[in-house]
Amino acid sequence: MVSPGSTVSILRDFFFKSPFHTFGMAFILFLLLYFLFASAALFITRFIQSSYKLSGQESYDPAQIRKEIKYSIVSIFIFALQAIFIQVAYVQGWIHINWQINIITLVPQILILFFWNELHFYLCHRLLHVGWWFRKVHKIHHTSYHPSPFSVYSFHWIEAFLLGTVIFLPLFLYPFQYLALLSLPVMSIFLNTLGHWDYDLFPHLKPSSLLKFSYRHAMHHRKVHGNFGFLLPVFDRIFRTGIK
Repeated sequence: MVSPGSTVSILRDFFFKSPFHTFGMAFILFLLLYFLFASAALFITRFIQSSYKLSGQESYDPAQIRKEIKYSIVSIFIFALQAIFIQVAYVQGWIHINWQINIITLVPQILILFFWNELHFYLCHRLLHVGWWFRKVHKIHHTSYHPSPFSVYSFHWIEAFLLGTVIFLPLFLYPFQYLALLSLPVMSIFLNTLGHWDYDLFPHLKPSSLLKFSYRHAMHHRKVHGNFGFLLPVFDRIFRTGIK
C-alpha cells in the first residue's frame, strides 16, 4: 500500500520533473476545475427559482458560452505557461514549498492566501478599468454583459497573465504548505463561478452584505465601473468604488 507521504512525493517529483510535466499538469488541473465548477453551477441552477436570476433571461446564450469557453481555454494555457516559471524557480531553489501537512498552520495559511487573493484581484481589476487596459484588454471580459459560469476565465491573454501572478509573491515570501497553495486556485474559481452565475440568492439583503457578492459582480458587468472587489466588499468601501 502506498502511504499518503509517498503519494505526495510521487506527485511532487512528477510535477517538477521538467517544464513539460509542469505545464501539462497545470493545464489539466485548471481545465478540470473550469469545466467542473461551470458545469456544476449550470446543474444547480436547474433547481433554483427563476426569480433569483438577475438578468431575467430564462437561459444562457449558447453563442456567448462558446465564446467564453474559447477565451477561457486561452487563459488556462497562459496559467499553465506561468507554472513553468514556478517549476524553474523551485528547481533553482528560489522558492520553497512545505510538503508536510500541519492542520494548525494550514488554516491560517489558507486564510492569508484568501485575503491576498482579494487584494490582488482588486488592484488588478482597478488597473484593468483604466484607459488602454480596458479598451484593449479587459473589454473582452465585459462582452459577457450577462455573465455565465463559463465566463470566469474569459479574458484577454494579458489579463489572464496579470491575474495569474497572484501566486508568485506568496511563493517567494514564505514556504506555504502545498495544500494551502492548491487551495488558492480552487477558492478562486469557486468564488469566481458564484460571482458570474447571474443569480442572487439573497435579494432582500443590502448590496453591501457579504452574501451579495454575486449581485455586486453582476452589477459590475452591467454598469462597468465600480464593484471591483472579488468576494469581500471591504476594498470597495475603503476606496469608495462600490455601486448598487
